[in-house]
Amino acid sequence: VPELAHIQDAQGNPVCFRKGRIFAYWDTVPRLPWQTDVYYDEQFDEMLPSQYMRLHENRWVTSSEVLFPIEWWDRAMLLPGSLIYHPESPFRRWPMTIAVDVGVKHDASAIVGTYYDAKRGKVGIAFHKIWEPQGDDIDLEMTVERELIRMSQTFSIKRIVYDPSQFHRSMTTLNKRGMPLEEFRQSPQNMIWAGQQLYDLFRNQAIEVYPADDLRQHIQNARGEDKGNGMRIVKDKGKSNNDGAIALAMAAYSSINEGGVDLARPIVIESPFGDRSQWADKPKELPGGIDLPFALGGRRAR
Repeated sequence: VPELAHIQDAQGNPVCFRKGRIFAYWDTVPRLPWQTDVYYDEQFDEMLPSQYMRLHENRWVTSSEVLFPIEWWDRAMLLPGSLIYHPESPFRRWPMTIAVDVGVKHDASAIVGTYYDAKRGKVGIAFHKIWEPQGDDIDLEMTVERELIRMSQTFSIKRIVYDPSQFHRSMTTLNKRGMPLEEFRQSPQNMIWAGQQLYDLFRNQAIEVYPADDLRQHIQNARGEDKGNGMRIVKDKGKSNNDGAIALAMAAYSSINEGGVDLARPIVIESPFGDRSQWADKPKELPGGIDLPFALGGRRAR
């Protein structure tokens, strides 16, 4: 449109076009008074990266993209290391969830243990282990099963979540040991919930991690597909392993659903209608309690 040729985008190209009675305006420069830096900062924080680029930058986006900017991982690196090597940590006795993602046919396998601090609203990574294939399939009995048994002897494991389609033989073996196994089918909907929640945890700085090059790489390898109702973690076309990211998403999702509570002190729930006057061996006072999970009313018992 010659009379509007002076309206140009950031690259100096015209933004107004006409063909017959059809007029098109395609711009990448914000020109309206409400299109301020503050507005775009808010939109960037609220939207998925692909949504932001599509709606506010007029850019084409692919069906999958890098899900977790690696700066988010580095920003969340607030813990000194795995709890295996920090026996003095107050989180050692917290209830934990382990998630298992078993690779199929020369793929990696991973376990990640997490806990949920309901009072602060933060998920913490307690420990992890990743096995990369070295030509042959991974021996689950000598790797994943052995590590799960070791972790169950070290920490208070409330549940071990897994996809039964990947872990059937090991599930049978560990069940005989009385380990707290719980199915977590990697269905599209379940993985959308888990993937979106992990995305929100990183974006809102509600997760704490420790230095771990292998898990960091798996987070960096994770790709996300926008399914409309959330982001699902998928493997990229280069087939870079991201099993650690999938296990972390499953563990964090399950930890939050569990509620989170510190087991270092006893939980005391006293009924306001209780009458202890007739107790033969009435204690002088009840032991100090702890904050219960928010789902249970969350006040300090006395």
